Amino acid sequence: MSFGNFLVSPRLGAGITEASHASPISNVTARPYSYRGRLNTWNTDCTVVPTANSAIYQFDFPASSDARINFDIARKLNSATGMTSGSINVDTATGTISGGGSFDGNWNPAGYNVYFYAKVDAAPTSGGTFVGSSSQDNVLSASTSTRQRLGGWMRFDTNTTRTVRMKIAVSFNSVERARQYLESEIPAWDLAGHEAAAKARWDEALSVVRTPGIKLSDARRLYSALFHSLIQPRDRTGDPAGWPADASYWDDQYTLWDTWQSHFPLLTIVRPESAAAIINSFAERYERLGRAETAFIQGKDFQVGQGGDEVDRLICDAYVKGIPGIDWERVWPLLQFNAGRRTADYRNLGFVSTDGSRGGYDSRMGSGSSTLAFAHGDWCAAQVGFGLGHTAEANALLARSQNWRNVWDPSVTGEGFSGFVQGRTRGGAFASSSATSTANFYQGTPWNYSFSIPNDQDGAIGLMGGRARFLQRLEYAFSRNSTAYVDFSNEVNLKATALFGHAGRPYLQSNWADVLRKRFGALTYPGDEDSGAMSSTYFFVTAGFFPSATEDTYYLSGPRVPRMEFNVGGGKTFTVTAENGGGENVYVRSATLNGQPLTTPVIRHSDITAGSTLAFVMGPNPTTWGTGGDFQSPVRRDLTLPISGQWRASLGSPVITGAASASPVWGDGVDGADNSAIHSEFPDMTLTQPGDEITLTATVALHGLSSPLGSPSARFAWGLFNDNGSGGTAWPGYLAANDTTDSAGTRGFWKKPAGGSQPYHATTGGSSLSSFSLVTPDFADGTYRLVMTLSRNANGSLDHHAALVRVSDGVLFAAFTGSDTSSLGTFSDSYSNLSSTATTPALPIC
Repeated sequence: MSFGNFLVSPRLGAGITEASHASPISNVTARPYSYRGRLNTWNTDCTVVPTANSAIYQFDFPASSDARINFDIARKLNSATGMTSGSINVDTATGTISGGGSFDGNWNPAGYNVYFYAKVDAAPTSGGTFVGSSSQDNVLSASTSTRQRLGGWMRFDTNTTRTVRMKIAVSFNSVERARQYLESEIPAWDLAGHEAAAKARWDEALSVVRTPGIKLSDARRLYSALFHSLIQPRDRTGDPAGWPADASYWDDQYTLWDTWQSHFPLLTIVRPESAAAIINSFAERYERLGRAETAFIQGKDFQVGQGGDEVDRLICDAYVKGIPGIDWERVWPLLQFNAGRRTADYRNLGFVSTDGSRGGYDSRMGSGSSTLAFAHGDWCAAQVGFGLGHTAEANALLARSQNWRNVWDPSVTGEGFSGFVQGRTRGGAFASSSATSTANFYQGTPWNYSFSIPNDQDGAIGLMGGRARFLQRLEYAFSRNSTAYVDFSNEVNLKATALFGHAGRPYLQSNWADVLRKRFGALTYPGDEDSGAMSSTYFFVTAGFFPSATEDTYYLSGPRVPRMEFNVGGGKTFTVTAENGGGENVYVRSATLNGQPLTTPVIRHSDITAGSTLAFVMGPNPTTWGTGGDFQSPVRRDLTLPISGQWRASLGSPVITGAASASPVWGDGVDGADNSAIHSEFPDMTLTQPGDEITLTATVALHGLSSPLGSPSARFAWGLFNDNGSGGTAWPGYLAANDTTDSAGTRGFWKKPAGGSQPYHATTGGSSLSSFSLVTPDFADGTYRLVMTLSRNANGSLDHHAALVRVSDGVLFAAFTGSDTSSLGTFSDSYSNLSSTATTPALPIC
């Protein structure tokens, strides 16, 4: 974003360049309300305390007859010449210095004006100015109309009194407006009093969230994140020239593309009045400037070309959450304008083309990423339109929001998965770049953006092969630990962990939210802070609920601190608690909302604003909580015929033929129970039509089991096995699972094809993908449930859910959801439902 136009440098002796001012700094104490440090080169202690538009400084110089405060006023960050024209005036009689002018060349290249007014409390002995490299003592006014350096200084004798205080204010309006700010915000030279007032203001702002019982290290990180989230955008209402003093004006928004997923949703909770004012400022800008772009800095709109019209996303987020104080009838024309100005190709062809005109949008926009953004913007506008009664327009926008499908290329493959977003030419041809290429996408890849279709996430899941295949793809992408697959660092996939919750796998959301949280260091971020995008993300993964921006839903992963209390106004408090929270207890065992059990990992914004209590019980292992019926014993075993016959225990697995002793399913047992099994036969079963399904389940009581790392001696097998045509069960079976623990401490499920073992994930070519099972505890005596569901997907593949669950607490010892795209369509003959164990199991309860 740049800025840094006015540099104030205390020093000893003459010197006008930034390099000559430079000094190591020590004894730093940084607070939201003050900053202290010692400039070692000049033996000078510095303190600064800010207000809204001003700041008061204190410089404790050593004894000197030539202590100086130098003003370099024509610069910007990383450049000494950011000013195109301006002036400076030094008044040694009144101890004031003022100036400013016109600047350009920031991230927003548009020109802008900015001014300052400063005053000191000590009598200067002299002053001077400089233009370019030429400085002149006692010349107290200077100006430039060309791009060159400009500044001035005041000189002090600190042999008697070593402290010099200075107060300064900045305005984008005028020097006079800056003077007014200074006199109203810092009327006295009471640095300690202003520091106390600034501290009180920040205490009030940050105490909107209270965290009793939190560890100091966690508190520092959490409240630093909240502090960063409250810095930008800036409320400069009353400052811009030509605007009414009460016209909402929020600046320093760079950019909404970075902040719409996490930062703005956080404001809707902790500072809803600011969220409302920001939305009203969009309408104000549209009425006065004719547009409201994704970026607005230095009082100027800037079309960045990152996505589409991101203001649509913030407006929708505020609307669906019912944020009060917004003039929606003034906002609606802006949404209409944005919907009508999208690129001609998007409006006429249904997608942003790779080779068509950008139509006023920045050249950096990508065919794939901007088509998705425009489609989401259409959906967002439709939500507001329906609510305001603009039904015809809303219906048209809702239909057009399906344009994202026009850049979905089902033929693109990436490591066994099919179907990705791709760029597309005006002639309709899809780009041929790989699924990990950034071509035709803004700071992302087809992998990244295929997980970022918030207006139709379920539609995208369907095109990825359905929920089972989607979960398989998402877990695979996370396991790659690469921004080419899932990218938090540039904000494309900030919501990605919550997609697990959306698809009914909150334990995976908990796992990967914890992985993401650990990427934040005490002073570092996994990516650019970008106006609070990273900090707000950290805040949410710590709080244990993540927003689905532009919807009123939040997906639950469980908090990482014991208790959080949100002041949501009206005397109400939204409370989040975590029994057993912290440390390695990252998984949700159970949750209640206002004392009522939650069975799905979702709450609504209205639950927050109502002052509800969200209570979690946390634990160290993944559980079945929130997974729906996938890993539960169903009411009916299958959709066609019930399993017939009684379960029976078999010693030595007499009905199994061809089972080698070294098999990963069959192994040596203990207490004379080698290769023991229970099984049941049932009639022929076919899964040929979409929706055909069979679920097999058993509950077994196990005793004497152990599962040391790397040992295959204690395990189960669970699956469907073909009848060999002569009354026995032929090996290999179609599906099987085993719980052997690998060297990393994880357990996985496996498919057993002819010729040996192959990971349970399967792809069209028969190639294998690695298993991503989570680390789970060792076996102990107890009762366990085994579940396997097979169902025919609409696209012809076979979906499967498999799990080994400890009944007492729902802990998942192994779990997998996936889709076998190479499966056969018909099961004939008979199948045995098997549970093999090295001990004698009790009869199952199904």
